[in-house]
Amino acid sequence: MKDLPSEILVQIFQYLTIQDCLRGVGRVCRRFQGLIEYTGEVWRTLETDVELSTEAFQSIMRHAKLIRKLGLRFSQKRLRYASPDMYIESYLACCVNVCWLDLSYNTSIISLAFLHSMHSLEYLNLHGCTSIDPINMMTCLNGCEGLRAIDITNCIQFEENHIPSLIDTFRVLTCLKMIRAFDINVSLTVENVRVILQTAKNIETFAITPAWGPPPAWVDLMREYDHIEFGEELQSQLDRVNLPNFLYEEEQGEFH
Repeated sequence: MKDLPSEILVQIFQYLTIQDCLRGVGRVCRRFQGLIEYTGEVWRTLETDVELSTEAFQSIMRHAKLIRKLGLRFSQKRLRYASPDMYIESYLACCVNVCWLDLSYNTSIISLAFLHSMHSLEYLNLHGCTSIDPINMMTCLNGCEGLRAIDITNCIQFEENHIPSLIDTFRVLTCLKMIRAFDINVSLTVENVRVILQTAKNIETFAITPAWGPPPAWVDLMREYDHIEFGEELQSQLDRVNLPNFLYEEEQGEFH
C-alpha cells in the first residue's frame, strides 16, 4: 500500500463511509490520516444514517466548506441532547457549497435558517422532518431561488391555514422540477394545484396527496399537463375513472 500513489488512495477512500474513514482508515498510519484530513475530494460527499456524537460531528464539520452532497438523516437526537439549541443548524450554515441536502427523518432540526447560506442548493429532502415550524420552513424556502427538487412528504406539522403560504412558496420557486408532498396532513385541491402549475413552468414531477376532486376533475388536470409525471396517488384517480362505478359509496353525494 505504501507504494500506491496518493491519487489512487483518495479514489479508494471515496467509496468508504466517512465513519470508516475517521474511525478506521484514518488510524492506520499518518499518511492515510493526512490524506483523509487534507484532501478535499474525500469530503465532497457525506451521507450518514448514524446517530453522530458531538465529537464525530465536529470532526466532519471542520470540512464543511468542502461538502457538496450532504445526507444527515434520521433523528440525530444523540447530538441534539448533548448540544446547545440550534447547534446542528449553526454548523449546517457553514456548508456554503452544498448543492444536495438530505435531512430525511431528522427530527432534531427545528429551523431552516441555514438555507440562506446555501446559495448553490438544488435538491432538498425534508421527508419526515416534523420538528420544523411550517412558517419557518416556507419563509426560508422562499430564498432558495435555484432549488430544483423539494420533498416535504410526511411533514405532518402542516395545517389547513398553511395551504395559501405553501402554494405561494411553490410558485416563488420557479426553478422547481420536482415537488413531492405526500401525507403532509393537508390535501391540495385541483384549484390549488392548477395555480401552482400555471406559475411553476419547469415542473416535471408533481407527487402529492390530493383532496377530493372528484376523480374526473383530477384526470382533466393531468391530461391538461400531460408532460408532467404525477405521483401514484394522483395516478390512482386516473385508474378509478376507467372502471365502472368508480365512485365510492360515500362519494356519491359529493360528486352530484
